[in-house]
Amino acid sequence: RWCGEITAHAGLLTEQRMPIDLDSWCSYSTEKQIVVRHRWAGILYYSCCLFVLIYVVAVQIIANQGFTAFQALSGTVKGSFLPPASLSPVDS
Repeated sequence: RWCGEITAHAGLLTEQRMPIDLDSWCSYSTEKQIVVRHRWAGILYYSCCLFVLIYVVAVQIIANQGFTAFQALSGTVKGSFLPPASLSPVDS
């Protein structure tokens, strides 16, 4: 795939062709923590968080009685109460 790059030479815009898009190939992602100081964006964000919390508690847990949902058990478990051989007995 050929990607074009527009450059300015002596006031003229020209397009250079490259066989690959180096910006996409050499890109990497980082995590950055930012603080958004915008009243309406904050109101929208916290309103969505509150809506999700109310939905989970009111609808999924209370209305649908999600706290009482059980599923049929399948499979078996084998247990042993023998101490490992590498431990020595403790005198009390």
